[in-house]
Amino acid sequence: DSLFFLETGRVEIEGGGVELTEGSIFGEMAFFTDSATRTATVRSLETTIVYELDKLRFMRLQFEAPSFGMAIMRTITRRMQANLAQAQPA
Repeated sequence: DSLFFLETGRVEIEGGGVELTEGSIFGEMAFFTDSATRTATVRSLETTIVYELDKLRFMRLQFEAPSFGMAIMRTITRRMQANLAQAQPA
């Protein structure tokens, strides 16, 4: 499976009302859980440049640039915190 990095442009996670801009990643849920099933569809809102990172390329990047791995972990942690905040009753 793959992880995706949005270099330029804007995309929307359909049905979630979430818009991602340059520098964002998506596809992390399926990528890190080894799930063959994607939980969302991402649609481009304008011309975009997206890079696909397979597991081998991801591992290589982590080795060559450890700050890359930390940035991914921070992004995932922020998303988990936001999801938890939305799930808790007001």
